[in-house]
Amino acid sequence: LNLQYNLLANIAPNGFSSLLNLHILLLSHNQLAELPQTSFASLASLKSLSLDHNRLNLLPAGLFAGSPHLQDLALNNNYLDEVPADIGSLARLRTLDLGENRIQSVSSQQLENLKNLYGLRLAGNQLSDIDVDVFTNNTNLHV
Repeated sequence: LNLQYNLLANIAPNGFSSLLNLHILLLSHNQLAELPQTSFASLASLKSLSLDHNRLNLLPAGLFAGSPHLQDLALNNNYLDEVPADIGSLARLRTLDLGENRIQSVSSQQLENLKNLYGLRLAGNQLSDIDVDVFTNNTNLHV
């Protein structure tokens, strides 16, 4: 489902709940500043989610709970101050783009469960602190 380059400022809670077989959701280049916790609650088949180029500064806890098969996540070009806590629960994640945000530090706990992570992008942030063992469990990391 491609909803890129619109003026979406809000998503209704459970707004995508009927799309049980959705694999790709593109919400890039919109005006989203916040997301309801249940935005992706029933998207168990979702593999790729693009939320880049929005106005997100915080992601609610549990946002990805209904999307355990997520493999590709783009959150670049937002206003995130930290690596969202729920990202650590996405064990199947292969690519993660957090570039061009306001992230200042990355701790080992934030990425330790991402053993399938192949690509990670943190360019264009305000990083001043990265734990020494932050990538210890990310043995598949190539980019």
